[in-house]
Amino acid sequence: MKNNVGKIRNAFSSSAFVGVLKKISEFFSKKISSSKSAQLFTSYDTLDEKAQNTLFSKIIKKAKPKTKTLIKLKNKFASKVENSLIYKTGIRIVDLFLGSKARLYGVFLFVFGFFTTSVGFITQYLLKNDGTPLLWQGIGTIILSIPLLSTKEDLCQLLVGGKLVRGILSFIGYKKEDVMRESVEENALLPVASGIILGLLTLVIQPIYIFLTLIAIVLVFVILDKVEFGIVLMVATLPFLPTMFICAEVIFLYFAYIFKMLRGKRSLKFDTLDFFVLVFSVFLLLGGAFSVSPSGSLPPSCVYFVFLSAYFLIVNLIRTTALVKKVLFSSMASLFLCSIYGIFQNFFVAPDTTWTDEDMFSEIETRVVSTFENPNVFGEYLILLIPTALILMLLAKQFSSRSFTFVTLVTAFLSLIYTWSRGAWIGCIASFIILFLIISKNAIGTYVLGLCALPAVIPFLPSSITDRFTSIGNMTDSSTSYRVFIWEASVKMIKDFFFTGIGIGTDAFQIVYTEYALAGIEMAPHSHNLYLQIMLELGIFGFAAFLITLFLLFSKTFSFLRDCEEREIKFLVGALLCGIVAFLVQGLTDYVWYNYRVYAFFWMIVAMLVATIKSGKNETLSPQKNI
Repeated sequence: MKNNVGKIRNAFSSSAFVGVLKKISEFFSKKISSSKSAQLFTSYDTLDEKAQNTLFSKIIKKAKPKTKTLIKLKNKFASKVENSLIYKTGIRIVDLFLGSKARLYGVFLFVFGFFTTSVGFITQYLLKNDGTPLLWQGIGTIILSIPLLSTKEDLCQLLVGGKLVRGILSFIGYKKEDVMRESVEENALLPVASGIILGLLTLVIQPIYIFLTLIAIVLVFVILDKVEFGIVLMVATLPFLPTMFICAEVIFLYFAYIFKMLRGKRSLKFDTLDFFVLVFSVFLLLGGAFSVSPSGSLPPSCVYFVFLSAYFLIVNLIRTTALVKKVLFSSMASLFLCSIYGIFQNFFVAPDTTWTDEDMFSEIETRVVSTFENPNVFGEYLILLIPTALILMLLAKQFSSRSFTFVTLVTAFLSLIYTWSRGAWIGCIASFIILFLIISKNAIGTYVLGLCALPAVIPFLPSSITDRFTSIGNMTDSSTSYRVFIWEASVKMIKDFFFTGIGIGTDAFQIVYTEYALAGIEMAPHSHNLYLQIMLELGIFGFAAFLITLFLLFSKTFSFLRDCEEREIKFLVGALLCGIVAFLVQGLTDYVWYNYRVYAFFWMIVAMLVATIKSGKNETLSPQKNI
């Protein structure tokens, strides 16, 4: 059977028809690669070198302390930190935590569970309130304590002894010797007292919040030690956390990073692209301070600034391909959960036509939003990651990894369909067109074949999908006409605020928009176009900073792709780039930065692209280049 399949494949690949397609691909590939546009978009290294030799760059270099001075300062700071009472106390707490007997934690859980159950009993039968949740949580905690009570091992021995926990520790970045500690003298007083106090606290605080607080304390210590794991955690949890919590995550990660950097354990590097990202972030702050509504613009401006600053964390901390993969696989886990939830909403949640023109699309009963508030926003999140999901599936070497990424990809595609977001669909199609050009030399010929076959395929597509596509540009669709009228008003606003912009946020937009609104569209939260919105909010100079940033990003990426011979790195870079392309294409039809979490995730993906390029360069340099 395999031989027959191989013969058919060989016969097809050597056929005249395939030969013609290959020649078409080669012809267009040569034309594209030799064009002036290609030369411009692969000139990043030259541009970066010129930027390093500018007067401004030379002044910065002269102002920077000498390497020896920096090393002395870092060593002095590290010595003071490591001899400080706070640092020594922290180390002692970690030693006690890991070196204590595991059964002491069982004692704590048992006592906590007993008092939680008691509080639940009192609430249910004496206070006549609903204490059932406390009763069940207390009993569950007691059951959880039993395995720990029966062991004689220290906690560190228990952690490294289990295959699953050892795998988690390895994923975080810990080796066995990092976890092992000397055994601590057994004393049950602290766990008993803690169990009583926290158990009684369940009178006013739910047990789940107490456990989450304890987990958060452990994570604080872990991230202070392994700050890169904080990046992995931030990317993985972003779709499920509120905006301000993510802000707090970024700020804490900066504290952990700077703490490491001052001790000489991490470094900070800047290139031309990083500089323009910084320039754009300054414009975001200025857009909050100098606004038609400063009180309404400053808070969102600060949130935008904090989220954009996550770019510098990722670029400077994720410096190896192994770390890149950890971050990407953690994002795949989140993508899977969000997609499964989206599919669940489509089939099991009550129909909701809030986001649909019922007259034109009566067959669409609901549009899924998953953990996001809007189907278009969910679509934006999906298309940022779908190209990466495909590439991780193709690159996976183990059956378990390939199966997981395959299931994730399928569920993500289904969720994307059920968002019924035309902008996201177009963005996704655009991303795959570019992705296949990057990973295959014969893509253009395949596209020619695909275009020829398209008329034969369309009749077999569900009418709901084809109707949705053919409605693009149809002014009888309320969604389309709504956007077009807002775009017209936005263009008029830009003419009057060309240099200064109106400032960041919905408040500033709505104050000015009412004076330019067309009849019937008197209220709108934004311009429904990423590029119009940036121009409106920041003026021509802020918009120029954004365009330069994008140009440098694409130039850096294509320069790397031109020279990269490592298939795995090349494919990952291509996938991340195409996720960004998909997002920017959808930005033509919507303001894709309106949702803070999606805005943050966009810059995180941009940072992951840059980090992958940098790690790829470091790991694929030839010995001669290292001399």
